[in-house]
Amino acid sequence: FDLLGRRRNVSLVTGKLSAKGQPGLTISSEEALIFADQGHVSLDNDLDEQLSISVSEGEATVLVNNQRTQVGNDAILQFDRNTGNTTTTTVAVAIDKPSPNALLLSYEDNLPVDFAWQVFADWTSPLLEVSTDSTFSDIDGTRIRANSEASLNLGSGNWYWRILESENGSFGPTNEFSIGRARRIKPIAPSPGLNIPFRGQTASVSLRWSSAPYASSYTVELSQNSSFSNPRIMREVIDNSILVKNLTEGSWWWRVIPHYQRGDLINPLNSEPRYFVLEERIEHEPVTLISPVENASLSSLDVRDGIPFKWLAADSIVSYRISVAKNQNMDDIVAVADGPENWRTLLPTPEPAVYYWRVEAIAADGADVPVSRTRSFTVRPQSGIVELIDPAPGEFKELKPFTSHSFIWHSDIPGTARFQLSRVKKTGESEQVRILDTLLQGESFRTILPGEGEYAWSIQILDDKGRLLLRSGEVQFVVRADFEPPILSNPAPGSIIGIADSTTISISWDPSPGADAYEIEFRNQDGVVIGLDRRVIGLSRDFAFSQTEGGGIYTVELTSIRENPPPGASARSRTAIYQFEVKDFFQYSAAIPISPTDDVTINPVEALRSGVTLNWRQDPPLENYTVELGNGEFIRLYQSKQSSLFLESLNPGHYSWLVRSRDSFGQEAPKSQVARFRIDDFPNPPPPAAVFPQSGAKLDMTGKKNLSFEWEAGEKNTVYDLALYFSDANTPLVREVGLTDTTYTLDNLEILDVGNFILTIQSRIDYFDIGITRSSPVVRVPFTLSIDVANTTPKMLNSELQYAD
Repeated sequence: FDLLGRRRNVSLVTGKLSAKGQPGLTISSEEALIFADQGHVSLDNDLDEQLSISVSEGEATVLVNNQRTQVGNDAILQFDRNTGNTTTTTVAVAIDKPSPNALLLSYEDNLPVDFAWQVFADWTSPLLEVSTDSTFSDIDGTRIRANSEASLNLGSGNWYWRILESENGSFGPTNEFSIGRARRIKPIAPSPGLNIPFRGQTASVSLRWSSAPYASSYTVELSQNSSFSNPRIMREVIDNSILVKNLTEGSWWWRVIPHYQRGDLINPLNSEPRYFVLEERIEHEPVTLISPVENASLSSLDVRDGIPFKWLAADSIVSYRISVAKNQNMDDIVAVADGPENWRTLLPTPEPAVYYWRVEAIAADGADVPVSRTRSFTVRPQSGIVELIDPAPGEFKELKPFTSHSFIWHSDIPGTARFQLSRVKKTGESEQVRILDTLLQGESFRTILPGEGEYAWSIQILDDKGRLLLRSGEVQFVVRADFEPPILSNPAPGSIIGIADSTTISISWDPSPGADAYEIEFRNQDGVVIGLDRRVIGLSRDFAFSQTEGGGIYTVELTSIRENPPPGASARSRTAIYQFEVKDFFQYSAAIPISPTDDVTINPVEALRSGVTLNWRQDPPLENYTVELGNGEFIRLYQSKQSSLFLESLNPGHYSWLVRSRDSFGQEAPKSQVARFRIDDFPNPPPPAAVFPQSGAKLDMTGKKNLSFEWEAGEKNTVYDLALYFSDANTPLVREVGLTDTTYTLDNLEILDVGNFILTIQSRIDYFDIGITRSSPVVRVPFTLSIDVANTTPKMLNSELQYAD
């Protein structure tokens, strides 16, 4: 243990050993406790036999078996583990320097090493032996005769030395030391005299230098004078670099001082001083662009008056120059402008293209201002194509109702897509009813399809302000369910029916979407066909039935048929098979219509306000009634559990109705006779008759203050719409709507002049509770207004001849 310096380290220990050093060093092993203040203490711990303690410099106190012994450099203390005895043996030679395991450093290739020792034995001519081989057999060694000290020039490496009594005599212990080549620190960065500009109040500078071999740490000094008389900053670091912060403007000198905790180096050399200069600068920032933003997309509609450009203003700038080009290199300039403002409107009605723009600036101090970054924007054209892809034009597309479908399109021009879906009604002329209208981004839209029918879809492309840019064509498609056979409704599948004294059996079914006709095959309990019709128009078919057929399980086979199937589709559906059982045989009488019958006429207002109730009777009453109501254009089916049916919202027209009835087993009674009734149309009120003025009247307005119009009253609840025109004008001078009186007086005669006029009057009746309005034809009453100027004294007003009232 080297206890001379600040560093205390273990050189060689075998076995268990612990050490602590306050104020010196305390070493504890299993057998001994050693106290050393300063000097060189060596322990040889042989686990099998003994522990040896020697002191080459100073002395140590050893406590073994509660016995305290002082050990100096002239003796070795040995503890025998087998016997437990402690023995002190006098040594022949004690080493002074170099210390054991010493590290000697030098900036040169060779180092003069001083050796010193003490000989306690009676050696008259001792020898100093130095070698690079620990066995001293290497030829790279030397022997010199010296009593207690000597000096040799040695190179770098590990060296071993000892004291011999004579050439072949006894020798003292072997000692080891090392010689290392030290190097002076060289500053690396910043380079000498470097001028470092910075912005802000303080700067940070990174200092870097070459590493010094064997150095344990460095002290970095920074001063604002070359003498380092009063360093401003002193930092101790382990690495060969440091970042120094908060440096102010000016010249700074710096140097690095190495420290060696292990190793003896005479006069360690500091690095050469270097300096750098910190210069505070105020630099101008590039101009910050505001709008248009990067990759902006502008509609041609939005920039018909020019494109507004804007950038961030700075107090230090006196003038700006904006340049707009068609390429990113900014050499195809299409617009340029100079001025102190931080905005410009350029390029009125620009061509659709991709444009690039940037702004340069001139500072008040004349320093260079970096040019702004270059931004791009796109001006979209107003024309282009929107292609509908799915469903596509000319493609017969048949989709399933209430399923999810993606509508796909492509637009040449980006923008907001307006998706429109309409139902096509086939009522004489095709009429469309809009059912979906939505705005969205992208080129596809997935939605749930509505029920069966014909539909049309289209796309509009709108700009950012909702203005129309493009409009696609319109594509129609069909939503239709799978072509299925009808479902038997009567008799109900699996039901049990009874027929008494009946010669026919009525079979009915629910309609199948898309079917134009139906095929029915009727089999008895033996599988024999007793009824067949390959084309039934309607939803029922009666077959002859005899009681000789007997009871049992009967089978009905139904198939849907369509006349004009879509391309690739079948004209026939699959065949559905239904069965029901016939047991008891009995017969019901037909229902008898009671009201309305015999072509009775019903007031249309009452029909809409109070509805129409159909009544019938049947003996015995059955539980299930089906009413067929038609008006020549359609037939509607209504279900009822009672012998009456209330109908509302019937439009004017001629109606016919009949009743079908069946019992709880599904057995039908004969259908009733057909009854008829009529709902009158809403009458138009008669046109009003003009009382004053009469048609063609010539009215003298000399001295008149007003003009009154009068007509005959119509029926109750009639209102009147009135308008007054110049004879050749399309815009009325006066228009009044909803008059309830039969007179109207015009007090403002200033709007009139002499000449020809037309008065129009129209009668109108509003049925507000049912949303019906009826109007009469328009009555036109031409008349003429004049004045007698001979009875009026003229006077001059503003150089024009006018007539005072």
